[in-house]
Amino acid sequence: MNRSNHWHDRMQHRDQVAVDAIADWVSPIQWQWFATLTFPWNVRSETADRKFKQFINELERALKTRIGHLIGKEGSSKSGSPVPWHFHCCLTSLKPIPVSLLNESWGRLVGRTNAVTNDSLDVQPYNAGLHGVEYITKMIGTLDAEWDFNWLHLFNPAIEYTAKFDHRSLRGARRWEHQVALRTSRYQTSHLNSLGHLTLIA
Repeated sequence: MNRSNHWHDRMQHRDQVAVDAIADWVSPIQWQWFATLTFPWNVRSETADRKFKQFINELERALKTRIGHLIGKEGSSKSGSPVPWHFHCCLTSLKPIPVSLLNESWGRLVGRTNAVTNDSLDVQPYNAGLHGVEYITKMIGTLDAEWDFNWLHLFNPAIEYTAKFDHRSLRGARRWEHQVALRTSRYQTSHLNSLGHLTLIA
């Protein structure tokens, strides 16, 4: 993720502009993790996409909330040589996402049943200084890479989103509003309790 290898500087100017614009667009989002997901076999592009979708669905079912994510799928190395399809992604949620859950879910999907030694997943706490978003989108101008995202508007209100008005979407929106309100209420209660504790000590 570090720019010390100058991958950003080697990009065409128009691609640099696009990558930096995406980074600015999502900069208010409090990402939890930067993850690299690989496969223990030479996976087809369609299969890779399906596995990642299942991965996110499993996380959302386990945590009972939405997982905001920005993802890049790559089929070539930085030097341009072909490599098996793999993913880089940023993940966030209203709830903490346990590393153990990430390991268990991805390991189960790719046949790595030992979560402790799952060599198909590398997870690091997100560090904005390492330019993870830019790294995900670094191959935006090539044919051997794709990028996508979902639920980012839930974590950055400045992102415009056209809401759907079908029953399922409205129900999901109400559920999300309830989760946000509950989280805010818990934070305020915790904050007041800490202030009261400080007052008593003083």
